[in-house]
Amino acid sequence: MRFQKIEALEILNELTSESELSEHDVQELADRSNERGRKRVEGESE
Repeated sequence: MRFQKIEALEILNELTSESELSEHDVQELADRSNERGRKRVEGESE
């Protein structure tokens, strides 16, 4: 789990440094993606 968080932070850093998106924009996109992934996993476990 810790490795995944580090990897996510590295990806966020890469995205913000190479685009015109703000760090807030990238974080919002990441949060939405994580939410969809969590819902998918929860749906599979039911």
